[in-house]
Amino acid sequence: MLLDVAERLFAEHGVDAVSVRAINAAAGFGPAAVNYHFGTKRDLLAAVVNRRLAPVVADQVARLEMVEHGLRPTTEQLVEVIARAFFDLLAAEPVAGARWMRVVTELVHANDRLVTRRGRRDRFEERLMVQLQRRHATRDATFLEPRWRLAILSLMAMLGASGDEFTPEMLVQFTARGFDGVCGV
Repeated sequence: MLLDVAERLFAEHGVDAVSVRAINAAAGFGPAAVNYHFGTKRDLLAAVVNRRLAPVVADQVARLEMVEHGLRPTTEQLVEVIARAFFDLLAAEPVAGARWMRVVTELVHANDRLVTRRGRRDRFEERLMVQLQRRHATRDATFLEPRWRLAILSLMAMLGASGDEFTPEMLVQFTARGFDGVCGV
């Protein structure tokens, strides 16, 4: 119950704008409920993120591994590495998934360690950058990384805000073509 309420409030108002007191009140609990069950607001936020993150990460890592073992990837394939797990989540849980996407997008935008994977054991971000460099062989990581980040943040924001007016294929194509466009392809 606290996780659902916190996720809803974080998605509607932003993480920083929501107090522990507001979460407790909206859940109908006493003023110490969050502290008792989670410790801190940060720990509650981690629980909100992590309850849906594991399958997303597992899917993204598996898709990256397939791309790594193939020919030079297309940008659409690289967008799919990130996006397909989000599409699956939203298909399974349209309302809660969209809320989670809004919270995670805010954290990605803030480069929060809860959601960034740089330096983690799977080296996902570093490995993905290698694939982006395979795709755009004339560009280095310092050129590609901020443009990729912008493309993926835009995709995530669209997923968290939109209903079903955009198909997954349309979002993948839009993101891939936009990225290729700013990379001069």
